[in-house]
Amino acid sequence: MFQVLIGILVIAALVIIGVYVYQKRTLNAVDALLNQKAAALTTHLDERFAKNANPELSGDSLKDFNQLKDEYQDEFLTAASRVDDLADQIAQDLHGFNLLKVKPDLRKLQDATAKLLSEQTNLEEGLKKIDDAKAEHQKAIGELKKQYQQFHNELEENSYRYGKSSTALRQRLTDLEARFAKFTTLTAKGDYEAAQDVLNELQQDTEELARLMQRIPDIYKPLLTEFPTQLQELKNGYEQLKRHHYNFADGQIDQEIKRLGQLCEQADADLNALRLDEAATANDQLTQHIEQLYDVMQRELDARPKVAPLMRDVGRHLSHAKQQNRELIDELERLSLNYTLNNDELANARGLDEQLRQLQASYDQDQEALAVEEAIDSQVVARQTDNEKSLTAIEEQQKQINDSVADLQSDEARAKKTLQRFSVEIRTIKRRVESLNLPGIPQDYMDYFFLVSDEIGKLADAISQVKIDMEDITKQLLIVQDDLETLQEKTDDLRDSAELTERLIQYANRLSIDHEEINDAIAKAQNEFNRYNYPGSLEILEKAVEKVEPGSYKRMEQRYYTELKRNS
Repeated sequence: MFQVLIGILVIAALVIIGVYVYQKRTLNAVDALLNQKAAALTTHLDERFAKNANPELSGDSLKDFNQLKDEYQDEFLTAASRVDDLADQIAQDLHGFNLLKVKPDLRKLQDATAKLLSEQTNLEEGLKKIDDAKAEHQKAIGELKKQYQQFHNELEENSYRYGKSSTALRQRLTDLEARFAKFTTLTAKGDYEAAQDVLNELQQDTEELARLMQRIPDIYKPLLTEFPTQLQELKNGYEQLKRHHYNFADGQIDQEIKRLGQLCEQADADLNALRLDEAATANDQLTQHIEQLYDVMQRELDARPKVAPLMRDVGRHLSHAKQQNRELIDELERLSLNYTLNNDELANARGLDEQLRQLQASYDQDQEALAVEEAIDSQVVARQTDNEKSLTAIEEQQKQINDSVADLQSDEARAKKTLQRFSVEIRTIKRRVESLNLPGIPQDYMDYFFLVSDEIGKLADAISQVKIDMEDITKQLLIVQDDLETLQEKTDDLRDSAELTERLIQYANRLSIDHEEINDAIAKAQNEFNRYNYPGSLEILEKAVEKVEPGSYKRMEQRYYTELKRNS
């Protein structure tokens, strides 16, 4: 019984300890949440939303503030009271008999605290937005006021840099300052949202005015100081050049100068109306066209001193080339009576004559225009410079044509002399063959001899014509030269084979005394010799002799050529 009592006491003690620990932990959690509530209440929100607080707001800004104030009273303060109520309820339940209600109430307390802190954040952000707007607008007031003063100073002190556009600039500045006054009034009343809409447009238009004032001087300066002076200078220069009889490809230069003057006036009007893009585009066009006009006039000024000496030189060159071409055609016509011109020399020379007539027409046209003071000097210089190049090319072609026919007569003399040499050589060859006293001449040799003889005859006929073709004659000379050399070789071969055969027959006859078998070869060789086949006869004997007495033919052949060389 005593042990049971002790067990009950132990259990009771453990329960009491557990309850105490639970109470302690819960109270600590409640205290932490109450501390968070207390911290939220010390953020001066009560001062900002007090009944006698005057935020100096109006319009939508005041409406936003009142909405925040309503949230403060309806949401924030209610949440703070609920936190207190829940904390008191939890404290009562912990010391009473409602421990089971403590846990759900603690969760409610946590949710209420979280809502309180969330409301605190929303309220602080809303107030900060209003404060930031106020600070931003105060800063903008200072910056814009300073910038507008700078605009005034610039337009007063440096108005010469803007010309008449300063009127429109001042008007824009006046408009900006009027809207700036409205913005300042709205800011002073605390209507920051309405002031922000004004500020956005105001800042944008202020930046635009700053850009205009930055661009205008660069556009205005050439319109004031450069273009009018240049256009007047061009006008005076053009009139002076026309008085001195200068002419231009564009006959409307005076109208172009007038048009550019009108463009300059229009650019100035665009600038005064602050149409800067149009004025800038006009400036670019003025710069480009004025430079082009200067170039046109300078080109004629530069060309004038070149005209007279160039026309003199081209005239002399043209006369020389024409005279030279007439002489060339006369020479070619004379040569064409006696020679065939194979490379269209005469037609080419006549083609050059036509080119010279065209160049003469171009020259005469410019000469006439200069005489009546209607020539455009730069075009004359360009045209006659090209003509000078053409004349140089024509003279080069004349030289080539002349060189191609210059040697016809000397070539004809050389050809006749060569023909005479060929005739002597063919007769000499004939006498050489006759002097061999051979029983006969091989037919193939005779055919070739008569072939060469006929070629020499044809060459003689070609050279003896009234009108000769030196190109064809030159080809025939080369052919006859080659064929004569071949005939000389054939004649040498005929002589050598016949002489060696006769010597070898005599030697073979002596060998036949001791070598009867050689008699048959001697008979066959003699038979071929009598048929004028001297090389064949020599070959038969060479084999037979070499067979019975090796090396004997080589020694005989060597002695023969040695004697031949010594006697030549």
